[in-house]
Amino acid sequence: MKTRVISTWMCAIIMITGVEASSYAVTPENFTQVVYSDGQQYTLRLTRESLRGPDFNVKIQQDSGAFADYDAGEVRTYLGTVDEDPFANVAGYLQSNGVFRSVVYFDRGVTEYYEGSTKVGGNGTQSFSVRWPTTPTVSAGHGGTTMYEYQVGIDIDYTTFSQIYNSSYSRTMENVEYCMAELAAIHMRDAILKPVIGKVVIRASASQTPYDLSAGNSNLTRISGAWSEDMGYCFKVGLMLPSYGGGVAYLGGSYSVNSTKSNGQFVTTWRHEIGHNWGIADYEANNPEGPTLMCGNQRGRYCGPGVQDMLNHRDSRIGTKLYSVGTYATVNLPPYAALDTVEMTSTPNISKSITFDPIANDHDGNGHSLSIASVDSTTNRGGTVTISSGTGPNGRDELIYTAPANAEGLDWFYYVCEDSSGQKASGLVVVKLNVIIPPMWTVETDADTFVEGHYDNDNFGSAGYIVIKRSTAGATTSWTRTGWVHFDISGKQLASNARLTFTRNSGDSGGTVNVWGVKDGRPGDELGTDWSEGSITGSNAPLKPDFAEDENTTLVGSFAISPSETFTIQTPELAEFLAANTNGEVTFLLARNPNDGNFAIKSRESGFGATLSVAKQPAQDTYVRGGSYANDNFGAENSMKVKLDSYDTYVRNSYFSFDYANAGSGSIENATLTLMPTSVQGSRTLRLQLLDDADDGWDESSITWNSAPASTGGSIYIYSSSLRAGQPYTVDVTQLLNQSINQNTVASFRLDTITSAQTGVNQFATKEYSDPAWHPRLNVTMSDPAPSAPGGLFAVNGNGFVKLEWDESQDQTISQYRVYRAERSNAAYELVGISVGTNFTDNQVVNETTYYYVVTAVDSNGDESAYSIEVSATPGLVADINLDGRVDYADYSLLIGNWQSSGAGDIYPAGGDNIVDFDDLRWFAEEWLN
Repeated sequence: MKTRVISTWMCAIIMITGVEASSYAVTPENFTQVVYSDGQQYTLRLTRESLRGPDFNVKIQQDSGAFADYDAGEVRTYLGTVDEDPFANVAGYLQSNGVFRSVVYFDRGVTEYYEGSTKVGGNGTQSFSVRWPTTPTVSAGHGGTTMYEYQVGIDIDYTTFSQIYNSSYSRTMENVEYCMAELAAIHMRDAILKPVIGKVVIRASASQTPYDLSAGNSNLTRISGAWSEDMGYCFKVGLMLPSYGGGVAYLGGSYSVNSTKSNGQFVTTWRHEIGHNWGIADYEANNPEGPTLMCGNQRGRYCGPGVQDMLNHRDSRIGTKLYSVGTYATVNLPPYAALDTVEMTSTPNISKSITFDPIANDHDGNGHSLSIASVDSTTNRGGTVTISSGTGPNGRDELIYTAPANAEGLDWFYYVCEDSSGQKASGLVVVKLNVIIPPMWTVETDADTFVEGHYDNDNFGSAGYIVIKRSTAGATTSWTRTGWVHFDISGKQLASNARLTFTRNSGDSGGTVNVWGVKDGRPGDELGTDWSEGSITGSNAPLKPDFAEDENTTLVGSFAISPSETFTIQTPELAEFLAANTNGEVTFLLARNPNDGNFAIKSRESGFGATLSVAKQPAQDTYVRGGSYANDNFGAENSMKVKLDSYDTYVRNSYFSFDYANAGSGSIENATLTLMPTSVQGSRTLRLQLLDDADDGWDESSITWNSAPASTGGSIYIYSSSLRAGQPYTVDVTQLLNQSINQNTVASFRLDTITSAQTGVNQFATKEYSDPAWHPRLNVTMSDPAPSAPGGLFAVNGNGFVKLEWDESQDQTISQYRVYRAERSNAAYELVGISVGTNFTDNQVVNETTYYYVVTAVDSNGDESAYSIEVSATPGLVADINLDGRVDYADYSLLIGNWQSSGAGDIYPAGGDNIVDFDDLRWFAEEWLN
């Protein structure tokens, strides 16, 4: 049931509809005001609220320089609610002419202004782009329930007083207190902070005012000097000038200078500038929630990261001109639903879900309890959201977000937060979606050590570390140490995205490590023949520093030493080195630059040896731009652009690539490319070309005009007049892929135009575009297509084992299934077993450890399918239903007691199937008997 906080002493509720306030002997404590907005009637329910601080005083500066006291009269400021809209709150001032001047802040800060019952303005309804915040939003529980009060100083410059307020003290104070109410309604709701007036100075003397409109930002210094003696109780001070063109303020400081509108209102500027005083930057955190107060100043609301800054500033000042007034109860305030951020990483074709508590970082200025009232069922990108009842802290509801498969970039949706009095607020949830291409395989080093440069007989093969150093005394001195690392990659399928990873042990914090590959058949390539971990020394090492690009070695990459725990080499040179391998053995040599000190990585003896993994090249798409943009990267944009112009600055060329390693084997029978135009300029001839294999290693996050590879080979021409925005365009690219320059499984394209024109750009959607259906696609049909991924995978937990089962593949030539495992979701999977049937039992597991599994199908040609969906399992005593650490008759009694129901005892398969039956009894018996 809704409740309304009412003053401890009652007075009549009075309807003010334009009647002169002088008709009442006493300004009412409570009243209602009916207003009209675009055909909608709202009832504002108002309570008089003093926004005058304990030190409240008003001073008039005289021609003599002295200050005279001014009696501001009775309190006429009001705060309130809207009967028809539980999302809204109200602030206003009952003017001396009886007209109530008000502002209503609707949901998400949409604002409307009223004079009496008439709407006189509004803002905040414009559309905006949701963005990922670059600084943290409000942290869980940070707002709290305690209201803190602070006093402000307001300085009215002579020009403002004389020109805007017509030298009227009463009009000046009416505007001052009205603006104070506007600000208070926002601060009390968003940050549980109650600003009140400590002191007002009205500069009534032209000769004595310390400010000068022509002085610009130097007025900020002037106000800090003028108020230095009055800051014993004022926490923040604002100077109000006319036509200042905006405002200026000290970030995290006390002073601001603000513009005053012709109607006397200065809070539009002040609410922004005082935000700076509270520690919020302009366009805070990349403007994540649209034109909020610090990000365009259209909506009457601070964004989540901005409120986090305010709360941090509050925490550092409590007790210093910032005092607790307890839990606020005079007027019911809507809650503040803070921005929520969720980041998810998934693998292709897997739709992943996450459960989270959006209420955890929300707060309510009245200290009311909060709950989820509703949520968008479908997100901006087509994901789904449902309420998970009672799964959160203290039985609170949570949300389950399920991402659309293969979506990358940002997704978002709204939920409604409701307090225990029925007041509401909608909260924005922004989701960052990352799709990673999991490795096709990962192997750990099978031999690693280091040797000293001096020709001695010391062997370090049993050490748990590999020391790398290059002495200034020379490559062959005892202080030079070189790492040797070997991998067995026999039988491994190769692709274009290779990664070599090392783990820090100790040593230098700077410098570089260079990684060299020993070429096939050259000295040092073969383990057991050229060297072994237990016998290699500086004296017998097959190769000596200095390594070079020669018949023996090639540089595959370098990494800079940093505080990071792991270091990665992921370069086209590494992929090319592996592709050239013919004997299944690869050896890497690790060396430092001259003058670099000792640095050590962990060896396999420590349990953290180097790993080598290979994955498909992820799809990439972007464009490059010439001239003054030649060093800029556009990889994060949601469109790629094509234009030719006589000025290089306006020229754009697009690049996009695909890995079709899982399409199968044999020859390419058919290939089609599909692009989605988003903007079309007719009468242009576009040219599509394929890049040479050697140029496939470009990266969309770093490619620029200056680093972009040139296209080679044949061309396909596309006439832009045949394109239609929003309609997919498909072109046959079989002839391009069958060129001799394409010998791997990566197809990289370059799209440009040969028609020069000064106006118009042709644009196509990239994989960052919001709708996955608009993303670029390459469909390749091979003469021997790869099988489809197995379906129906599920896991059954056991005591010391995990049993996996899946559906039989419908492909006719399946020879085996491969089972892969990882200890983190969507991490690098390791091959743990091969099965010719549709089940596999993994006995190499540890109880109470969670494992993640995928399965692939392999046909008689050796072509391997993509991964199946991922499932997780946590082995242990599954039949220990009462969780007493053993399986016994007590567990049997629970199982039988729930026979043919969905209660305790539903242990098969993992997670249960909502019925206790013979499957569960059989599984229980196996663990009881064993």
